Amino acid sequence: MDDLQVSFTITTDAGTTAFNTISELEQPLQRHLLNRLKLIMQTAAEALLAQLIGSEEAEKYVVVVSE
Repeated sequence: MDDLQVSFTITTDAGTTAFNTISELEQPLQRHLLNRLKLIMQTAAEALLAQLIGSEEAEKYVVVVSE
């Protein structure tokens, strides 16, 4: 998979660290962030579909977000 072209920071009690790509993170954190991103994308897609065709009609469809 190609690296995501984003920059972000992670702040903890130990301090703040900047990252340029998701591949710089440890595997468990990569998976966690990608799963969160998929959930956000799915929720947004479902909301957009409901807005475009109506809630009742949108419930007839299954939105799938894949890599």
